[in-house]
Amino acid sequence: EVLNSIGRVHFSRGDNDQAMRHYSESLGVQTRVYAEFMNMAGFGSGNGGGGGGGGVVAAAAASREVDLLSVSDMEMSDGGGNGIVTSGTMSPPLSPESGTRKRRKAAIGHPDVARTTIAMGMVYEARGRDGRAMRFFQDGLKAQRWALGNDHVDVAATLNAVGALHEKKNEYDRSITCFEEALSIYRNQLGHDHPDVAVTLNNIGHHRFRLGDFDGAMESYNEALQIMTGSLGEYHRNVASTMHNIARVYSSRGQHDDALHMYRRVLRNQRAALGDSHLDVAVTLDSVASAFEGQGRYDRAAKHYAKALRVRRSALGRDHKFVGYTLDRLGTFHMERDRNYNEAVRRLQEAREVYAACSLGEDDATVVGVVSRLETALRLRAEESLN
Repeated sequence: EVLNSIGRVHFSRGDNDQAMRHYSESLGVQTRVYAEFMNMAGFGSGNGGGGGGGGVVAAAAASREVDLLSVSDMEMSDGGGNGIVTSGTMSPPLSPESGTRKRRKAAIGHPDVARTTIAMGMVYEARGRDGRAMRFFQDGLKAQRWALGNDHVDVAATLNAVGALHEKKNEYDRSITCFEEALSIYRNQLGHDHPDVAVTLNNIGHHRFRLGDFDGAMESYNEALQIMTGSLGEYHRNVASTMHNIARVYSSRGQHDDALHMYRRVLRNQRAALGDSHLDVAVTLDSVASAFEGQGRYDRAAKHYAKALRVRRSALGRDHKFVGYTLDRLGTFHMERDRNYNEAVRRLQEAREVYAACSLGEDDATVVGVVSRLETALRLRAEESLN
């Protein structure tokens, strides 16, 4: 448990390598300790069941943060992968007679092993290794169902994680199945007004939003907001995130006035709860800018994009890839909207420099895109000067 606790601290700080090292060491210890116990208990010989306490996964679910639907995709992946890695490195395939393999198979049915397996899946997902993350989540989920029963809140938390990963892979039928089962478990075990119910409703809202079901998304978000406001109070990060998601629905419907009204509430909430320099504030400033852009109010839009850039630079430093994305977006805005080609060239050049500082190669899709846009902006500026 100490190794897992250290792993969680490293993971919360974004140090995925150290997190994986400690989780892997923990899994090795658990495998040795629990294998004989689980063989005696008969794991794998039937459908299983049983009680057991919650712990790491349930506690994490209770404090889970609601995702904001950002204006642009601010994440990059280095690809997927398959297979289970328990030591942090690839090892040769185990023979059918391997004692290590038998111990791992036996021990996986213990709740502690399941939680460590799921934690390793979270690290793989953070690394962009979605294929491996899914394998770890599914192995952990299978073990939780056997050890804790199908209606345990830890099972619901893992279903949310699996559903979100399916959603990322555009596997929408699978994702909604996971979210709906998680919602049913939470309602049955915790009641209809628990924050974990609201988090799951937000997941369902995201699912409906991505499919263009704006009415359904609004229904889910509003229900989540009501629960969160009642249980967490007005000035909580999850409340602000849920309001932000509602505003995104308004923007997507073309209701920019309603969206701006909601975004102002979000900013007031976020600044009170998190401070002026939090990254959530930058995401909302981007969204405000996008709403002004939708209204054709380009001066106001440019002002808010620039504010978002300042927040990200303050929080992340000048050479972070998210700063590069923001510069890229700002340069594109100046090129396509207000046609301030000097500013477009300046911002796109800065974005290219940030990407280079982040060690993105010339053949990286992000770099190829910004180079293309920069060439277009330079050409348009030259044409403008001739006229």
